Amino acid sequence: MWANRSAQPANNQARFLASEAPAVIERENLGAIYRLSANLIAIVSQS
Repeated sequence: MWANRSAQPANNQARFLASEAPAVIERENLGAIYRLSANLIAIVSQS
């Protein structure tokens, strides 16, 4: 019972990371792709 109670926050944190981390990583990747695309378009339009 005690072990289960103390393990609960870690379990909640693991569940949070498993559910939220992919969305956060996807947002960051999309932001990076967007910036790279904008830079590429700017370079191509200059030449």
